Amino acid sequence: MHYNYHVFRDNNHCIAYVAINEKQSPEYSQIVWSTDGRKVLVIHRLSVHPEFQGKGIARKFIDFIEDFAIKNQYSCIRLDAYSENTAALRLYDRMGYQRLGQVFFPFRELPFYCYEKALV
Repeated sequence: MHYNYHVFRDNNHCIAYVAINEKQSPEYSQIVWSTDGRKVLVIHRLSVHPEFQGKGIARKFIDFIEDFAIKNQYSCIRLDAYSENTAALRLYDRMGYQRLGQVFFPFRELPFYCYEKALV
């Protein structure tokens, strides 16, 4: 699977990372999405080093991804976030992502919430 990786650096240290592509997890077929999904960009990983959390870096990454998606004519962005990751859940809610359901992955006991944002 091909990923598009992006790294946010500070003084030559990696402080944040995101992986995006068009590959949706098979579990996503359980979700009733709000868009037709004709061209979907999926966020697979978004992480910020703990020392740099709370400084708006994740928001900047999301802004970058949304700009990238619009420029490349994606119809929407989809992702999942672990239900115990309250900071990520608040971020996606605040940035206009719609929570549409939940899925379970074999490596976690609790669900992941699935989000989508339609792009105009």
